[in-house]
Amino acid sequence: MIEKLFIVRWDVLGTDSASSWTAGELAVQMGAPLIGHAHVPVYRKLNPSVAGLLFKESLLDYSRYLKKQPGKNFWCAFNSNTDMYLADAQTEMYGHLPFRFESFGELVYYFKQHGLMTSNFLIGHFDYLPKRVTAKSIKEFNEK
Repeated sequence: MIEKLFIVRWDVLGTDSASSWTAGELAVQMGAPLIGHAHVPVYRKLNPSVAGLLFKESLLDYSRYLKKQPGKNFWCAFNSNTDMYLADAQTEMYGHLPFRFESFGELVYYFKQHGLMTSNFLIGHFDYLPKRVTAKSIKEFNEK
């Protein structure tokens, strides 16, 4: 059996709680993918007895974790204690330019892996690369 690890990019609602998946959860591919099909058969990494079919677009291949920083449509974390962005995800350095996570699930998984307190951060989602973003502009963006 071929097993491949994925991060769920966003919440996927199912017909019940057992078939729903949350952003940042780990999924493992079961067997070879079916060519031409939009769904991938997966099971939960932490609970192998729960399996399901997820759209390919809702899964981030684990080998691409923290590898891509998109110029558009990205997520970032602003540390409200330091008034700086999480600028380098590999070293957890803060700076004036944000590290651009490709999906909400990648950001959630990062926070879980590094044990970061979400209460210290403002999370932003942008469809473009802003010239300068502050805590105030992220709060205003989230209030819309």
